[in-house]
Amino acid sequence: MSRHFDERRINDRLESIRREAQRTGEPIATIAGRRHVAPERVMRYLHQQGVLQRRGGRYDINDQRAREIQIYSHGHATTITVPTYKEAELIGTYMDAVDDFL
Repeated sequence: MSRHFDERRINDRLESIRREAQRTGEPIATIAGRRHVAPERVMRYLHQQGVLQRRGGRYDINDQRAREIQIYSHGHATTITVPTYKEAELIGTYMDAVDDFL
C-alpha cells in the first residue's frame, strides 16, 4: 500500500469522527475511544483543518467549510456548493429520501 493511500484512509477515519461529533454533540474523546483512535490525534487533525475552537473548558467543532454536494434537479444529477454543514446535512436528508423513493 502506498503512503498516500494510507494517509487518505486515516483522514477519512478522522473526518468520520468529526462528522459524528458534530452531528451528535458527543465528546470527541468518547467517539475516538470507541473507534480506537487516540483523541489527541483527532484534536490535532481538527486543529490543522481549522475547525476546532475552545470555548470555556471544552472544545467545539465550528466547521464552516464550503462543501460540494450532488443533488437531483430536473431528472439530472447536479453538483452545487453549499456554505455550511447544516445546509449539507439538510440536502443529504433530502437525497436519502429521493433514493428511498426511487
